[in-house]
Amino acid sequence: MKNLDTILSNQILKTHEYAKKALQQDRKTKSFLESKEIFNSVTGQIKTISFNKEWHLRQSYLYNTFRIDYLNEEALKEGLTPIFLTITLPSKYHPLSNNKPNKNYDSSLTVTDGYDELKKVFRSLYNDFKIKRKRVKLKFIRVIEPHKSFIPHLHAIVYVPKAHLLAFQKYFYENIVNLYNLKQVDFKVLECVKYATTYLLKYIDKTLHGDDLIRGWKIHHRITRSITMSNLNNGIDRAIFKVASSKIPFDEENPKNYIQQILDLISIEKIFIYKDSPYRKVNIENNNAIYHFVLFKEKYHEIDDATYDEEINLLEVDIYQEEYKYRDLELKCYDISTKTVIFDSKHSIMRPLGTIDNYEKGDIHLIYEENSLKTCVYL
Repeated sequence: MKNLDTILSNQILKTHEYAKKALQQDRKTKSFLESKEIFNSVTGQIKTISFNKEWHLRQSYLYNTFRIDYLNEEALKEGLTPIFLTITLPSKYHPLSNNKPNKNYDSSLTVTDGYDELKKVFRSLYNDFKIKRKRVKLKFIRVIEPHKSFIPHLHAIVYVPKAHLLAFQKYFYENIVNLYNLKQVDFKVLECVKYATTYLLKYIDKTLHGDDLIRGWKIHHRITRSITMSNLNNGIDRAIFKVASSKIPFDEENPKNYIQQILDLISIEKIFIYKDSPYRKVNIENNNAIYHFVLFKEKYHEIDDATYDEEINLLEVDIYQEEYKYRDLELKCYDISTKTVIFDSKHSIMRPLGTIDNYEKGDIHLIYEENSLKTCVYL
């Protein structure tokens, strides 16, 4: 039996109501943040907080577009060929067909059901493509957006080794389209890798810019991730990008992508924790680094055994990111020249405005992820 909250989140709203949802969330976030202050438990410094929606949306836009561009550059270096895909859900998910009631529509299916189905389809597409029983390494950018009816659909660019293009096309139509009864799909090989991201960006511009209607649609239907990318070989987490971009300005005269400009000046150490114990460590070394980042991440969602192998090296093989659920525990940034910590997220404690008492265990630390406010309590 579904609870009332779930039932309400499954209802399709009118256009202005979705935009209203986004604005309501902005007001809640603004009210919450501006009633708090940031206390540095080391220096004793106190800062007030102001919420600038445009700034956060702009940061999110830059982060995603830089990552998309960087992923495309990686694919270009590896000689991969981009394929543009559009996947539309089967008829039973759509209440209308040619602006008329759809006789095949199943009213028990919701927007969330459609979202889950699209994730399932793409997971199969990405994880199960094999040549001679060996999984083929692919890269991808995947975006889920609403139709005018607000039923979700999927756009993606999948980067495939040139030698496997025909095999992948056959696999797509025989193993994905037929298996999931997909009637409306688009499969287009993009001849120019350099402009592959431009081709995708024209479809997803509103999503990247944080359009209020799409943000409200995501909030109401609990669509947690509309943009997903395969793990980059030298990927920068959002938390690292946020701090690094405040230290390293974008050089417009440098032909390199901004993420690569940052990577040229930093080294990264990621420590993944599960059940209070480190279980994986990833290092991105750089002899020319001026800053060193250490990021502790905690796994809080079990990974599907069917698509996960403990022996997989994250720097060598891309894994479908949707399977991973991590939260940032702590981020440290060291100035290598002075050998000092210049940023430690654990020392920045968010507390009620005007608090006099010193920091105690249990205080709340602020984390931003995809413009939604999340908190992590240090015990």
